[in-house]
Amino acid sequence: MPVRPPLEPPPNTDTGDPGYIDFRHPAYPDSEAALLRFAAIDGDHGDGVDFEVALVACGIITGNTWHCGYIAEMDTGGGYVKVDKSTTDVLRRRTYYYFVDEQRPGYKYPVIPSFDHWRFPHRNLPFAWKNINMPQASRSMLKRKIAAQDRDGTCRISRHASALEVAHFVPVADEKWFASNKMDQYVKSGSETRPTEDPTNLITLRRDIHYLFDTRRFTFVPKQDTARQEWSLALHVFAPDENPDLIPLYHNRSPAPLSGISIEHVFARFAWTIFSEKTLRFFKGVAEYVVLLFDPQAGKVIETKLRSPEVRMSLKIFSSSSRTPSPKKRPRDQSAEDDQFWGEERDDVSVASDWDPPRGRRRERSWDYCNSNSPPG
Repeated sequence: MPVRPPLEPPPNTDTGDPGYIDFRHPAYPDSEAALLRFAAIDGDHGDGVDFEVALVACGIITGNTWHCGYIAEMDTGGGYVKVDKSTTDVLRRRTYYYFVDEQRPGYKYPVIPSFDHWRFPHRNLPFAWKNINMPQASRSMLKRKIAAQDRDGTCRISRHASALEVAHFVPVADEKWFASNKMDQYVKSGSETRPTEDPTNLITLRRDIHYLFDTRRFTFVPKQDTARQEWSLALHVFAPDENPDLIPLYHNRSPAPLSGISIEHVFARFAWTIFSEKTLRFFKGVAEYVVLLFDPQAGKVIETKLRSPEVRMSLKIFSSSSRTPSPKKRPRDQSAEDDQFWGEERDDVSVASDWDPPRGRRRERSWDYCNSNSPPG
C-alpha cells in the first residue's frame, strides 16, 4: 500500500517580521504611545495598511467619528496634510495622525479605553459596512448552535468538516454589553432568552481557527474587490508576528459563502478585536489622557481625564456572563486577559478589571462626536 508524502507547509511563511504602521494622536508628544498600531501587510507588496480599515478603527476608539475624522501625514515642515482616499487605498508610511473634525492639532479629543465603554452606532455604520450584501439563511426550525451548524455545514474559513465549533461574534462574556447596547434588535428569534446565542451572532469554525478568532488574531472586515469593484467581507490578520503563517493562509481571503449573519454583529466583533493591547496601545504612557467612559448607572457617556493606572482600573464595567460550567470542567477566571486564554469555551473571554469609578474631572457629553443621529445605545 503506497504511503502518501507529508503535507506541504503553508506558502511563504518565512518572510521575516512584518513592518508596523502607527496612527498617532496629534495632541500628544512623540514620547507617548500611538493610538493604534497595525501590521503593514496590505497592498500588492504587503507593505501597507488598508485605508478603510485604519480610518474606521480610529473612528471606533474616538466615539464613532469615521464620518468627520480623517487621516493625515506630516510634511517636511512639520505640518499636517490630509491623506486623500481617492488617491490611495493603502497607507504605507510608518506614521500617520488621526484628526477628528477640523480641530487644531493641539486639541486632545477623547479616546475610549475598552470595548465595555464603546457604544454601538445604530443606523450609522461606515459606508463600506452598509454596502455588504448578506443573504438571508434558509428557513429552519432549528435554534441556536444547531441552527448555525446546519446553516454553515463546514468551517466558513477552511471549509473543513472536522473538529468544528460554533463561535460568537459578540462573545458570551459580553452579554451585558450586548443588552446595554440593544443589540437584540438584530437577532431573528424574538423569544431567545440569550440573544448572543441567536444564529445571527454565530459562525461555524474549525477548532484551531476558533481559537485564533477569539484571541484577536483576525476578524472580518469589508474589502473592496478590485476586479468586481464591490465591497465584500474578507479576513484581516492582526498580530502576525506571533503567527506568520496566518498572512499567506488567511489575510485578505474571502470566507466561504455566509448567510443569516448580522452585519451589525460582525461590526461589533471588529470593534472588540481593536480593543486589544496589541492594537490599541495609547494608554501605556505617562500622560494625562482625555477619555470617554460610559456610566451604566446614569446611562450616559462621560468625558474625563485619567492617568494610565486609572484607565486600567476603569476598563471593565459589565460583569462577564458565562455558560453554566460542567462539574467535570476545571473552573477558570472569567476575567482572563484577551490573549492569555485557551479553553473549551474560548469566546467567553473578555477584558479584565472590575469597575472602579475613576478620579478626575468629568464632563457629560453627547455620544456621537460627529453629531450624527446614532443614539447612545
